[in-house]
Amino acid sequence: MQHFTYELITFPEYIIEFKAKSKKEQTKTEAKKYFDWMMSIMPKRLEILIDTVKNDGISLDYSRESLEKLQSWFYDNIFPSENTKIDHDGKEYHDISFETYCLCLDISMYLNETIRRQAPDLLLWDFDRSSKNYADRHEPVIKGFTYKQEFPSETKVTSTARCFFHWNTKFEDFLTKQFDLWIKEIPEPGKEYILKGVDNDRQQKVPDSVLEQFGIKRDSKKK
Repeated sequence: MQHFTYELITFPEYIIEFKAKSKKEQTKTEAKKYFDWMMSIMPKRLEILIDTVKNDGISLDYSRESLEKLQSWFYDNIFPSENTKIDHDGKEYHDISFETYCLCLDISMYLNETIRRQAPDLLLWDFDRSSKNYADRHEPVIKGFTYKQEFPSETKVTSTARCFFHWNTKFEDFLTKQFDLWIKEIPEPGKEYILKGVDNDRQQKVPDSVLEQFGIKRDSKKK
């Protein structure tokens, strides 16, 4: 198979330094700068992804159907790195190439943006502000789902690619499965939700009229 060429992301030095730190070492100020940078490159990166798959006859229109086409296209267009690693069981494996990492990052943005557009008045981009030391801390996420759940931007897609090269495991419906799962977590009209655990900024961005339309009670403690 001919090697697929994808336009790489140029990471500024301060972003490289930020990503090299552990989650505990990263500060919220640095995370905010990372988030702002990600939001600034997102329109162009989505355009690159859309134009790339269009060459293979796939139209990305932020629908569930477009995710079906994208996930079918995915496995034929990811590649391992040349260097190998050793896992904790002593098994040698190839990680994903940097080119594939850039593709995964763009697909992650597209997946998140597709979900966000299903309820643009309620769902918002933000970065994870959790105090826990876990993979998605300080990463861009979608907020506004029922209660305090957040959908992570990057890890779902990059992990899928790494599983393929490490264990030769395919998850054929990895995009639509996430879409279907999180669509169920969008607040529904007529149901009551209290926005517990959601940062005050997000609550203030959602007008009362929109919250009332979906039967959502604003958390009085966050006013």
